[in-house]
Amino acid sequence: MARDEAYIPQRRHAGLLGLQRPRLCRPLRATKILDDYSNSRKPDKLEKLGHYWSIPGRTIVEDKYHDIHPPLSEWEDIQRIEYEPGTNGPKTGEGTMFMSRKIRLDECKKYIRTWSAYSSWLEKHPGSRERESGGKGDVVDVMFEEMREVEPEWQGEGWEEKEVEIEWGSGLLLARRR
Repeated sequence: MARDEAYIPQRRHAGLLGLQRPRLCRPLRATKILDDYSNSRKPDKLEKLGHYWSIPGRTIVEDKYHDIHPPLSEWEDIQRIEYEPGTNGPKTGEGTMFMSRKIRLDECKKYIRTWSAYSSWLEKHPGSRERESGGKGDVVDVMFEEMREVEPEWQGEGWEEKEVEIEWGSGLLLARRR
């Protein structure tokens, strides 16, 4: 079944909301590392999470459903509502924001470990365990070490209790059946 022919129940309205991977509103240096770990699919980046996302599903969501085109013969009032986080702090993005949160760094690590890409990475690295569970470290621990190296305010004891603001880029596709 082609993407444009996906099953949609016989209801009058349809809506698809896709959330991109979160972005740190600040600090920018740490955001670049997070993006590299979560986006990169290059062969030399096999130890990072980007390689382990389910494709094309993740790509469709990251592209804010632009590959999905409801047939005009069946649907009307088609709307796309999007948000792309900015790089100059919270609420500096473009569009309508659906989701943001202030989160401690330890919570952020736990959240990243809920990603399907992390689960897939863990399947390929079964001996890896996070430091918090007594292991030698996993991809999330390594990523946060790199982030800490470039962020002076993340140094010292208690760094995991520091808060950051994160925003999710999003795409909402709405349509009404004719």
